[in-house]
Amino acid sequence: MVESMCDEKDDLSWLSYDPGERRTKHKGNNHEPEFVRQGNGLIGKCPRTIDAGLAEGLLKNGIAHYPGEDEVARTDPRGRPCPRRVFNVHEGAIYVAHPTRAEAGTFHGYPFDQQGDPKRGIPRAILRQLRERAEAQGHLRAFQEWVDQHTTERRRF
Repeated sequence: MVESMCDEKDDLSWLSYDPGERRTKHKGNNHEPEFVRQGNGLIGKCPRTIDAGLAEGLLKNGIAHYPGEDEVARTDPRGRPCPRRVFNVHEGAIYVAHPTRAEAGTFHGYPFDQQGDPKRGIPRAILRQLRERAEAQGHLRAFQEWVDQHTTERRRF
């Protein structure tokens, strides 16, 4: 599969975070991101320090990953392509957002762990951009530990 992705300079300001009124699946009670095993998968739980405003900011300033050429891209009512996933880094942890309703540009996000989504790693170009962001934020060491623990890349990017 050939994947395409956008530059981190893409305008994602039209996207919005959808916390879901009764959705608690990705809301944690700790100060750190965590994972809970559910069936065969892992559920990423955001730390309680991430409120709706911060989540919205991470989404709108994230790095979009678009469907590959062999996949159907969804669009919003104005014809803008909707990213398949949006990545960002906060305090060294990688977060991923998925469309809740692609046609409306709404997304929900959680901490990324490739075990929870083994077929969908993070493209290396996006990992490099996330690394640059973590370094600029002063969280490079935490980022490298996150990559080692939660991806298959092991610093090969």
